[in-house]
Amino acid sequence: MSGELFTLMGVLVGAFASYVGGALMERSRWRRQLSTRWDERRLEVYLRYADAIKRFTSMAGRLAAGKGLFDLPQPLPQDIGLERLADAELERGYAFEAVLLMGDADTISAARALQRHAWVLEQFVRDMRSGTAEDWERAFRAVTQPRHDVVGAWVIRPMFQHAFQLWWGTGLCTGAFTCVHGRPAHGPHSDPGLA
Repeated sequence: MSGELFTLMGVLVGAFASYVGGALMERSRWRRQLSTRWDERRLEVYLRYADAIKRFTSMAGRLAAGKGLFDLPQPLPQDIGLERLADAELERGYAFEAVLLMGDADTISAARALQRHAWVLEQFVRDMRSGTAEDWERAFRAVTQPRHDVVGAWVIRPMFQHAFQLWWGTGLCTGAFTCVHGRPAHGPHSDPGLA
């Protein structure tokens, strides 16, 4: 009788361990898929904002070319260009709202900085800021280089984070590590550049 009891206990312990292991694996797979879906949506939002900023600055550049501040092959006259610039600003505003909803603090800060630089260009073309062609060039460079840097960070950083999560195993931080957005906040495998 005691042999049968030990056998039954072994089967029950094995079944319980199998259930717990399967449930934990399924839970980690679900979290990994959920994280990937949010990363994809976040990337779409960031790219939409980057596109809106690009359209806005391109429209401002064409308006500046119409005023003689910039050398572009397709200058826009003020009457048509200002209306298009207003539409581009409206689109940029909607895209920025999505960044506010989906972005982390660093991303929102970078988007706000881009926004401030883009508004300087608008001030030039709306005659709210006076300056020469060299002043315009400086203002234009002040928005284009950070835009390239930020877009690179928005696109490249998520790819590395996803690869890091796959390398880490389940993508979940367990044990002695404190997680921030699914990444170890500290520890032997953490990289502050990814945070």
